[in-house]
Amino acid sequence: MNAQNESEENVKVQKQILEMESFAKMYLGSEALIRYATLKTAYPEKAFYAVAVIAQLAKQNNIKSQLSDSEFKGLLMKLETNENKNFRIVRK
Repeated sequence: MNAQNESEENVKVQKQILEMESFAKMYLGSEALIRYATLKTAYPEKAFYAVAVIAQLAKQNNIKSQLSDSEFKGLLMKLETNENKNFRIVRK
């Protein structure tokens, strides 16, 4: 693979990441968005993983509305501890 092909591939991947991030951010409330921005600055890999999980949950219709900050924090804690591979957002 030459340098131009690698560059084009990187551009495609970056575009897909931005699209996934935009989609996932629609499911975050205002305070959760602030938490996400802070996480992205400090831990970009964790932030990417979090939006990937949120996008997947949303596509599977496991998230019906925006997550509050506490719900997003709970999701991050589950991701951190890897307690459960199948995430479900349960509202009380």
